[in-house]
Amino acid sequence: MNKKYVFNNWIMGAWKCGRVVMEVRSIGHKWVWLKLSGRKQFTKISRPEWDQITASDSFEEYAA
Repeated sequence: MNKKYVFNNWIMGAWKCGRVVMEVRSIGHKWVWLKLSGRKQFTKISRPEWDQITASDSFEEYAA
């Protein structure tokens, strides 16, 4: 089962700004596969980019 996470994006220019909800399929040592809310396909981001997201103060598991 995929987990959903939410964080407030004010730092990453390639992503939309504001509250971002994402569904994570897998977390590997090199890549993280995720799908942003409103998108149909999973995409991969690098592990350093994922570490930057998780270091955010607003990063938390989505409870809906």
